[in-house]
Amino acid sequence: MGKNNLCFIDGQNLYIGTKLEEDPWIIDFKKLRKYLKKKYKIKIE
Repeated sequence: MGKNNLCFIDGQNLYIGTKLEEDPWIIDFKKLRKYLKKKYKIKIE
């Protein structure tokens, strides 16, 4: 049986790291999920 990868994203740190900068940016969560699924072969539940 293969190993599973688990991904936990801390929303508060993600928000602080992107929105509270001098030049805030927006994260496309659909693209992020797709990237993580493809790159790290995570199972999205």
